[in-house]
Amino acid sequence: MPTDEKEMWKSFLGYIESLDRFVVLHYGRYDSVALSELQRRYGGNEELLECLASSCRNVLSIIYGHVYFPTYSNDLKNIASCLGFSWSESNVDGIKSLVWRHRWETTRDKAYKNKLIKYNEGEIS
Repeated sequence: MPTDEKEMWKSFLGYIESLDRFVVLHYGRYDSVALSELQRRYGGNEELLECLASSCRNVLSIIYGHVYFPTYSNDLKNIASCLGFSWSESNVDGIKSLVWRHRWETTRDKAYKNKLIKYNEGEIS
């Protein structure tokens, strides 16, 4: 829920602060933009935030121009499908997985946890 956003941000920062080193891999600009927005809204330890910003790696920008995938778009699901990867449920997207994660965290209903694990495992055809 949006009301939990600040606490989730604090929890995330607490987690990465406990790590000696880390790299945040993301695909496309969405994640880095979201991190910047959360930083603007809620702040945090400046040194840690600088470390977080410098540790982000956009995988798409690294492979773009070097690897051609025969797909109509560069979205992760199209490329993964081209590589023989499939998801357990075809009509599920990342937003739905976030909903499952939130519901599992708030209810501890194992059905949501199992759906999330199955979705993230995917399958290689």
